[in-house]
Amino acid sequence: MAKIARTHVHVEKKNGQVVIFGAGEEIPAWATKLITNPDVYAPDDGEPAAEESEPGAYDGKSDDELRAVLTERELPVDGDTAALVERLTQDDAENQE
Repeated sequence: MAKIARTHVHVEKKNGQVVIFGAGEEIPAWATKLITNPDVYAPDDGEPAAEESEPGAYDGKSDDELRAVLTERELPVDGDTAALVERLTQDDAENQE
């Protein structure tokens, strides 16, 4: 079974019930099939995935997901998608030094 990294994942069952999985939790096979964002999974070694600043690290993330990361980092959440990604990428670069 897969494990969730440093986040929470909401998975909606066919009956409309929403199940929330938290960081470090094992994900059952039925839920794994419904999770479309591969970035939520922890590496196979069981350690939570590190937040990376590789090119495209924020590709495919919704504005709400980007704003959630910005909020965690206590950064401004205004602007369009490009501004949000730029702010996160800049913060990543500053914190890697």
